[in-house]
Amino acid sequence: MEIFKKFKENRKERNNEKAYKLALQYLYGDGLHQNVDFALLLLETTAKNGHYPSCLRLGECYRDGEFVNGNVDIANQWFSKAVDILKDNIATAPTAEDLFELGVCYRRGEGVSQSDENAVEYYQKAADLGNFNAMHNLGIMLSSGIGCCKNEEKAIEYFSIAAKNGVPDAMFCLASRYFNGGFVNQNYDLAFEWFYKAATLGEPESMFYLALCYQDGLGVEKNQENAIEWLYKAAENGYQQAIDILNETNLPSTEN
Repeated sequence: MEIFKKFKENRKERNNEKAYKLALQYLYGDGLHQNVDFALLLLETTAKNGHYPSCLRLGECYRDGEFVNGNVDIANQWFSKAVDILKDNIATAPTAEDLFELGVCYRRGEGVSQSDENAVEYYQKAADLGNFNAMHNLGIMLSSGIGCCKNEEKAIEYFSIAAKNGVPDAMFCLASRYFNGGFVNQNYDLAFEWFYKAATLGEPESMFYLALCYQDGLGVEKNQENAIEWLYKAAENGYQQAIDILNETNLPSTEN
């Protein structure tokens, strides 16, 4: 009966999702003793069961040589499987997340031939269904005119919506526009506000700009100690310009 078929499919998907989350915990030692071999086995099992996030994660591992020896051919096999699953999902019951992930695949050319136009198409469909990460990515492409006509005003609209809904990269994009002015009136108070929100969520470039704001008193009172603290945080999170400044200067550490 159809009702039992749907029940079995839903149960399989829930089991795949649980196994996937468990695999990530074992992969990174997040609350569990790290066990890479077991994590990879879980990922391969769920991937073969049609769980596209597992396919994508395996593809990334082989692409980047993370936890496994890098292998472009194997990476592409997993990316291609993910794309096939996504396209099947979209053909039957499209979701915003599926549309977004397929857009990412087209943007990167992973599992499909690279196409900015197709990426924009799927980002737009995902954004229309309320996916905030898709709105951010679409804003980036609209701002640069990649795969679409350039439209900075529409880009800012998408950045604003995504930022207000918790996307750190969109917060940075919005903050940088208030910081520099142009298509929006320059507003250091709003720039500082959004840089701060993004920085506290771990966005490294916002940490760097927050240091600039504290150093020069832009949108906030000057505070050299806070400026140095955020500069160190930006460097610790891999932001190269902050690393270069610390390597070239003799700033005191903020540690007691």
